Amino acid sequence: MVCGDDEVIVKNQLIGICGSDKSFYRGQMPPKTAEFRQEPCFPFWLGHESGGTIVEVGAKVNEYKIGDKVMAFGWCNNFADYFVAKEFQLQPVPTGMDMDLASLGELLLSTYWMVSLKLLKS
Repeated sequence: MVCGDDEVIVKNQLIGICGSDKSFYRGQMPPKTAEFRQEPCFPFWLGHESGGTIVEVGAKVNEYKIGDKVMAFGWCNNFADYFVAKEFQLQPVPTGMDMDLASLGELLLSTYWMVSLKLLKS
């Protein structure tokens, strides 16, 4: 695994499986949307919901350092013990947050958002 100048390598703590991952696994390719920063075509890197610890930092990375705990929000091929990501694909884990919860950050935030919208409409 090679860490580019503008990338970090993350050691995964926990990995979530999204409905979109299941669709890709079954060979169903969605239409291109703003969510995808890579063209949705096969082969497609699965996994975008995980969290872990940064173990390597590229020379041009400014926001993170080795040892930082992060949540992944990008299609980074996260179904692995380690994955490579760009800074924009990560968010820092809030101080004191359990890493298992942080690893499910996208799921938790999406659920919170949907519940909030439903409550606002009530």
